[in-house]
This record gives sequence, structure tokens and C-alpha cells, in this order.
Amino acid sequence: MEARLVEENKALSMERSHLSDLMANVQKMHNDIERSSENDRRRLESQIQLLENQRFVIFEPVLVFQVVSQQD
Repeated sequence: MEARLVEENKALSMERSHLSDLMANVQKMHNDIERSSENDRRRLESQIQLLENQRFVIFEPVLVFQVVSQQD
């Protein structure tokens, strides 16, 4: 009886160790995903800013020309 309990205790201890390793891996993957999504967000915000600046440079002279043309 005691030997069986010792074996079950060892098995449970090994299972707990494996589960702990799995949880550590899940936490690491979660952190990697969060870091990656934050980097993606910053990259996309930067691209939006760049496109907005390009739009301003391209369309600002056109708008000024249209306003001046309408005044003539």
C-alpha cells in the first residue's frame, strides 16, 4: 500500500513539473505575442503617419491651386 502511494506521489510530482513547464511556455508565448503586436502597432502607426505626411505634401499644393483658381 505504501509503495503504491509513493509511486502515485512521484507520478503526480512529475505531472506537476510538466504542467509547470507548460505554463511557463504558455506565458512566454503570450509575452512574445504581446510584444509582437505592440511592435506591429507601432510600425503601422508609423506607416500611417508617413502616408498622412505624403498626402499633405502631394495634395496641399493642389488645394492651394484650386482655391487660387477659383478666386480668379
